[in-house]
Amino acid sequence: MKARLGMHWVGGQWRVDASGHGFELRARVEPHESLGSWPRSSGTLVFEALQACKRAGAGWHASSDVERSDILNSALSILRENPQEDPQWEQPLRTLFGLNEAEMELQRRAMTALETKPRASEGEAQIAVVLARWTDLVAGLGRRILSHLELGRSVLVIADERLPFAGDVWCRALEAAKLPSGIVSLVHGVPFDVRRSLKRALSGHQSSTADEAFQATLDVLGVPIVLCQGMAQPANRSVVLADGDFQSSAKMVIEAAFGRAGTISGQLPGRVGRVLCEERMLSAFTEALLKELALHPDTQNPVPLADARAMGSVKALWELGLDEGCTLIHGGEPMARAGQRRSNDRRVQPAVFTNVESEMQVAQIEDPLPILCLIRIPNQAAGQQLAKQLDR
Repeated sequence: MKARLGMHWVGGQWRVDASGHGFELRARVEPHESLGSWPRSSGTLVFEALQACKRAGAGWHASSDVERSDILNSALSILRENPQEDPQWEQPLRTLFGLNEAEMELQRRAMTALETKPRASEGEAQIAVVLARWTDLVAGLGRRILSHLELGRSVLVIADERLPFAGDVWCRALEAAKLPSGIVSLVHGVPFDVRRSLKRALSGHQSSTADEAFQATLDVLGVPIVLCQGMAQPANRSVVLADGDFQSSAKMVIEAAFGRAGTISGQLPGRVGRVLCEERMLSAFTEALLKELALHPDTQNPVPLADARAMGSVKALWELGLDEGCTLIHGGEPMARAGQRRSNDRRVQPAVFTNVESEMQVAQIEDPLPILCLIRIPNQAAGQQLAKQLDR
């Protein structure tokens, strides 16, 4: 795939920030192909984008729910009917993580499942600031953007540098669907200090002069701003084994915890992170799990970690589990192909801990990482109760 230049979308215009600085996205698998380059933003451009959202927001808020729904459904149709036309989203996503056809089919289904429906505007006109996360992938980011547009809000999307093309895809589709200019703006590469100040200012936490200055800047807009961080807690992170079919249970746990297609090898929220197993069955289940881990294709060839920082988080959790007295029975090392330095490979073996107590920190961390804890329980009733406590 030939590298291309991405752009910000501000006030209905595609543009590059005047600074000229940018960043490049490369695939996480060999040969680390370039997926394109994107410009970096600035605090000034972020404020300009917010101003554009304000100017256009009143008209969008005043439009009928049917008018808004028609435009948004048109954008969905454009993406579904022309999946291989510019903007492409399948090939970059496939290339970024080395996903196969079956894994891409799950992403297509997620796109197909998206829908919009007429929703009446609530209260006064607002701006929604959507902080994109790579774990949203393309469909998840679209769901978040559409949910605000349905309610008559204008939207500023602050892209995630680990998956910048997701924002491009949606903005180009909305542009083609004739969304009024300025309703949605998109900025890439927003500096950390601007992100931090924005989050603190909108969350009511002002701890520095910079935060206070940014709050004063936002006050100038004179329009309510809703911060959408996409930080909903993962659900169903515990599974209570209910029978003695250990081989089937082991396969189910592996696919739910480390499946390439469903969890991007344990990197997406909403996955299994804990197995609660009766003491009388734990030894047999552990044996079946280890055998399955050694054979399962999803654990033998996991999706690479999204970025280098995730590798540090995984190592920190390995160390935490060992420090708390857990036993690491699988994983704990980065993977490497023959003749390749480990530092160049972002794939890691999924880690499985046993001798884990429910009150340990490693059993309660909600980060979406490829780590699984096996916890003993006296019986099914106790396991169900403990699962509710851990997953709340």
